[in-house]
Amino acid sequence: MRLTGLDQYVKGLAHHNPVEALALRHRLERIKWRLWHGDGDEALTRAQALAADVAALNSGYPGRKRLIKATAGLATYIANNAVAIVNYSRRWYNGERISTAFVESTVNLVISRRFAKKQQMQWSKVGAHRLLQTRTKTLDGTLPDLFAQWYPGMAVNDNQVPALAMAA
Repeated sequence: MRLTGLDQYVKGLAHHNPVEALALRHRLERIKWRLWHGDGDEALTRAQALAADVAALNSGYPGRKRLIKATAGLATYIANNAVAIVNYSRRWYNGERISTAFVESTVNLVISRRFAKKQQMQWSKVGAHRLLQTRTKTLDGTLPDLFAQWYPGMAVNDNQVPALAMAA
């Protein structure tokens, strides 16, 4: 979403300085490509350089201050999330899921209802984070393996039919 917002600012800049806007658009595409391919370090380097260059940009563009803030925000976002950047290109190539939209919409609905101030019961931020972790592991199918790792006897017990069920 940050890249989409930046692209809008670049379109506005194109009315005042088309050459600079074209160069910025190309640089944003390169950053986007790096992020898509899981190269967070190079994306961060490029985003920081872009932020510095945009800050030095001398233009009559009225949205210049917002553009500067948005490019700095992109660099900060990448820096804060570099370890969590997924290589979507590899996932796509392997036929794996690349969208988290379903998970996000489901969890956001549950959490937003619980965080509503008129609710009698509210969650703490820690509790909401734990729910997100559990829900994500449930949806991607890794929760049973995690429990089996924590409780080795669980996998054995899962496949056994209780004696009472067999007697019935």
